[in-house]
Amino acid sequence: MKKIALFVIVLFVIVIATVIFLGLQNEIGEVHFSEQKNKICSDIEFVKYKFPNIKEIKSVSYIYKKESGDREVGLEKIYFEGIINVGNSFSKEIEKECDWEKCDKPLDLLIETKDTYYFYSDEFEEKYISDSFVGTFYFAPNYKQLIFRGEY
Repeated sequence: MKKIALFVIVLFVIVIATVIFLGLQNEIGEVHFSEQKNKICSDIEFVKYKFPNIKEIKSVSYIYKKESGDREVGLEKIYFEGIINVGNSFSKEIEKECDWEKCDKPLDLLIETKDTYYFYSDEFEEKYISDSFVGTFYFAPNYKQLIFRGEY
């Protein structure tokens, strides 16, 4: 009887520890699952965690999906695309600091954007984007928006 009680207690502790661990991981942004296909998310803290050098984030809209391949057990493909609305002073700062080039063609995005005129800058990505993000950032100065798309 004591062995069964001890087994139940150990099992209960393991389940509680797992739930707490997954909850903490979700809080710091390591685990972030979209329950619906192409669900638009708006968690500013998650985007701040992913792009800590971008200042004055006012609002965000993004799609963040993790997909596991059938042949690649344990490996995940992450698709991350969205819009970051920034404040006026940060928008002016990056517009002056970086050499922006107009994009020739419209962006192929899942998320809807307001502007069809986008600009790209290597300088911006070098200064503000971490090496862990594999993707591209664009700037729509008319709307003070940074648009990003990445797959990794």
